[in-house]
Amino acid sequence: MSEIRCNCSICSLACPLILRGGRRSPVFTNASVLTLDWDGDEDSKYGGSLCARGAAMVEFVSHPDRLNYPSILGERVTYEAAVKDAAKNLLAVKSEAGGDAIAVLVGDNLTNEEAALALKFAREVIGTEKIALMAPDDIPLFRAWTGCDLSGLTAAGQKPAGERKVFLLVGDPFSEHPCTAKAVVAGKYGA
Repeated sequence: MSEIRCNCSICSLACPLILRGGRRSPVFTNASVLTLDWDGDEDSKYGGSLCARGAAMVEFVSHPDRLNYPSILGERVTYEAAVKDAAKNLLAVKSEAGGDAIAVLVGDNLTNEEAALALKFAREVIGTEKIALMAPDDIPLFRAWTGCDLSGLTAAGQKPAGERKVFLLVGDPFSEHPCTAKAVVAGKYGA
């Protein structure tokens, strides 16, 4: 039985947890039977316990509809092909409607470096100030950590505005923004 130490992705606290079962792999298959436990080591943060949502994390990991690989219109592709397709579509939208036609949604459990990189990408590469952070309560703390001028950063609404053909997601939309995750699942099945 394998043991994988990781962090819960339900919120920005990233509580330490342990997944046990199946073969050790970055992609879990339906054949993997997993159990979940909190990290009870002495130096574990938050006393080595999980909230109710974190304790249910095994359901997310083992769910049959979980996306385990990139796809384009429901067809499995390589990561390289998916990134190239996303870049092509982002460039097309930017060329036709300008950078402000694109919004970037930043997940709440990214590291400071990942979030800062996403902001830099949005502003310098995409050319947009339409940037949203998923955890409204974390915005002041995030600003303090990065020491950056994040005046363009706003809390995201309950669901994405308008119809989108291209999503650039940094993080896990299933844990960070379920409304966006629905569109991802629809894209997986070519809907």
